[in-house]
Amino acid sequence: MAFDPFTPPFKERIMSSTQRLFCFDEDVALQLGVSPGWSRGGNGIIEQPKLGVTVRWVCWMADGQFRYDQILRAEKPGAVFLPVADHKVGLIKQYRPQARDMDRYEQLFPNFVLGNIGRESWEAPRGFRIPGTSAEQTARIEAEAETGGRLVSQQGLHACCDNTAFSPHLTYLSFGEIDLSRRVRDEDPLEQIIEKLKWFSLSELNGLEEDGTYYCGYTATCIERVLRRYPGILR
Repeated sequence: MAFDPFTPPFKERIMSSTQRLFCFDEDVALQLGVSPGWSRGGNGIIEQPKLGVTVRWVCWMADGQFRYDQILRAEKPGAVFLPVADHKVGLIKQYRPQARDMDRYEQLFPNFVLGNIGRESWEAPRGFRIPGTSAEQTARIEAEAETGGRLVSQQGLHACCDNTAFSPHLTYLSFGEIDLSRRVRDEDPLEQIIEKLKWFSLSELNGLEEDGTYYCGYTATCIERVLRRYPGILR
């Protein structure tokens, strides 16, 4: 039996004039006695060849309402680079679009009050995997692009997942030295320096925790692994 996305077991949700979201109803599929036929494509993304549907966005349900949204990023797993110098770590200040009040967020979803969204976060430079490059190369490229310096040493710290419940991919971690006096690709007009690195001691990280601005799982894992593998390198 071929699946028709406009009939059970799929429920259509109109997102815009050009996009549609289909919510697969497993109970209905079982009652019909058919197999959904989902498979993993060559690029690692779940797809349904009979429908020509590729999973790009997963909506988590609660009380019959869409409560959470999550992009599947398995296509390009990320890479993180933690700069270390003079027993300190170099972090960049980011601004992440997070809800400060989850209860209020759920009440308003899918409408957003932008003034209540966003949280400052001090993090290690990172980015998604660049096609055709290794995870190590991606970490170097992202670190140099975001800081404007040149990476002079790099050591791997293996992989990490920031949220095993919502993020289905692993991210490569590494650390090393960046020479901020040696500019990278000054002639490149597309280069965007997010913000200069700021260096923190371990005690200063405690202060960031108190302020609620140090909570990035990737960064915390990098620091924990550096401390465990190379005692004394951070103070």
